Amino acid sequence: MSTDEPAKHPQTEDADPRIHRSPVYRSSQAADRDADTDARRGTRFRTFTALQYLNFRYFWLGNLGSSAAQWVQQVTISWLVYDLTGSAVMLGLVNGMSALPFALTAPFAGVMADRMDRRRLMMATAIFTAVASLLFGLDVLLGYVEVWHVFAFTFIAGSGRGIHMTVRQAVTATLVPRRDLVNAVALGSVSFNITRVIGPGIGGYLIAIIGTAGNFFVQAGCYFATFVTIIPLKLRQEGEADKKSRPSFFRQMTDGFRYVVDNGPVRSLLILGLVPLFFIFPINALMPIFAKDIFKMGPSGFGIMFTAIGAGSLIGTLVLASMGDIRHKALVFYVALTVAIGMLIVFAWTRSLPLALLVLAIQGAFQMVYFSLNNATLQLITPDNMRGRVMSLNMLDTAMIPLGGFAGGMLAEAFGAPMALTVLGATGLCFVVVAFSLLPAVRKL
Repeated sequence: MSTDEPAKHPQTEDADPRIHRSPVYRSSQAADRDADTDARRGTRFRTFTALQYLNFRYFWLGNLGSSAAQWVQQVTISWLVYDLTGSAVMLGLVNGMSALPFALTAPFAGVMADRMDRRRLMMATAIFTAVASLLFGLDVLLGYVEVWHVFAFTFIAGSGRGIHMTVRQAVTATLVPRRDLVNAVALGSVSFNITRVIGPGIGGYLIAIIGTAGNFFVQAGCYFATFVTIIPLKLRQEGEADKKSRPSFFRQMTDGFRYVVDNGPVRSLLILGLVPLFFIFPINALMPIFAKDIFKMGPSGFGIMFTAIGAGSLIGTLVLASMGDIRHKALVFYVALTVAIGMLIVFAWTRSLPLALLVLAIQGAFQMVYFSLNNATLQLITPDNMRGRVMSLNMLDTAMIPLGGFAGGMLAEAFGAPMALTVLGATGLCFVVVAFSLLPAVRKL
């Protein structure tokens, strides 16, 4: 039966004495104790607390490389498709295609993260995606690229990235003490947004300087750098305990679904983490239209608009990291979500470029506060032995973004990009009202 109280769960793998006796666990615990000692001696600023832990520093650098690759790909794919076709519908379709591999791999990736060696999984998927990016870059460079090639690459690279990011989500909570998890998640968003600030701008300039093929080579290099940062990671829990007694793969998958359905707070946070993406992120897919047709800018201007969102997001996540744990999470959830959606409507009808960049920065700040706090809270209330499966469902956020992009592209083709954002934004605000009324579990957080 569903309940708003956290569901009871089996003993977590952290409680397994074999894990506590392992050298990997002891070395990680020693590093944590050193960092705890430093923290007790007093640090004036709490913004970068989680970076005291050596494992998390390696992990954070890996996030930086992976996020840089993601943003370079997003900018380059969008520009390549619009340059090849000139169609808003095709922009929406290629963004929609990247939703498919995440939707297909997420349930399997979650179980894999809970039962397999997480470090090896991250290494394998980083190399896989690097090779895919390299081969597609050669396809573009040699002049063989066709629109269907773009769709195929988007699917293949998305499959590797879907598994990789699911495992990363499951690992975060094992790298720092519980009290520093909100800070760690916020700093993870900082790495994401540093690349969001730098990546699109550099990506736009690189399209003009070295072409789209060069950008895919850069993307491959970013994924290889991510692979390098995973090598020295020492993880406390790698999913290897109790191999003989654990349930089958598909039994673990169904157990994960059942846990989410029966746990009110987890279920509500997943809904609030996924649905708003459909209304907020179509702006990414429609940005080439605003840059090229409305503000009359080339690739560099296109990158600047993405950079404005990233700059605001970076500021928002730094503020969240500095705040530590937040007592009235529900209030922050709903205020941040309302502002983030409302700013999209304002942007849709702004024709002054400086004002548009300011609106995008504000929108980016509030959307990242919202999604980072949602992610951290979900990890805090989920037991370790279920975290991979729960966070794999949360990773469907990457599927919701392209689906929203597809809807935005269809609306933009029929009514224009400004009206498309307005319709999506108004629908998103209606969702906020409905969610506040129908999800009481979140109001108690």
